[in-house]
Amino acid sequence: MASSAPTNSTNVRVESPLDPWPVPRHAARAPRIALASWALLVAGASVDGVFARLEPEAYAALIAFAVGFTLLAAWSDRELHETLRALPHKLASALMLDAVLLASLAVSRDAAGAWWAGFPAAMALLVLLPLALVVHAAAARTKSVRTAPGASPGAKRAAT
Repeated sequence: MASSAPTNSTNVRVESPLDPWPVPRHAARAPRIALASWALLVAGASVDGVFARLEPEAYAALIAFAVGFTLLAAWSDRELHETLRALPHKLASALMLDAVLLASLAVSRDAAGAWWAGFPAAMALLVLLPLALVVHAAAARTKSVRTAPGASPGAKRAAT
């Protein structure tokens, strides 16, 4: 006999108008807005030459901070973690980000001077690289669909 789920359980979380800190419905948009804002700021700063005026060590520290911040945000933020888990083709997305990253670095390599601080390279290093690493980490955490070794026809010798 199938039992119905209890409707008056303490394990059931029902949104109440008396809740002191209700979760806003638009909370899942915050990471997207932050990423878009960061990308626009990096694009504007790279076109304006802000990154070219930095010392190479300071620029490398900025890249390390962007990568670390993005990885920690993806690890600690529950909504962002769930968004990454729901991403349908994680490995394909990660490889596409890698291709765009390498293409933008190859295009900007022809520029004279601090080529890594120009427009496509700064976007690649400060936006695409952290994003690609987060998607690669999400792809590595997914369980691959494999059959047991004994289920494969090649796992057993044919009877002769």
